[in-house]
Amino acid sequence: MAPLSGFEWGEEKAGGANSLYQYKKAIDNKLSDSEREAAIAWLDDYNRDDVRATFSFRAYFRGLNLTV
Repeated sequence: MAPLSGFEWGEEKAGGANSLYQYKKAIDNKLSDSEREAAIAWLDDYNRDDVRATFSFRAYFRGLNLTV
């Protein structure tokens, strides 16, 4: 819904499925520290954008004229 308000995520391939994939990488002890830290950084950026997307869509939705 956020793209309706003109919002775009900063992270490449942003979305729920990729966030789950990144989470699994972040907790995978078989990966290197740098790989896990990169996944954590991706999740941090994605989640911050997710909050921004919510506010962007809320502002867009509140600005709609829904009267008939």
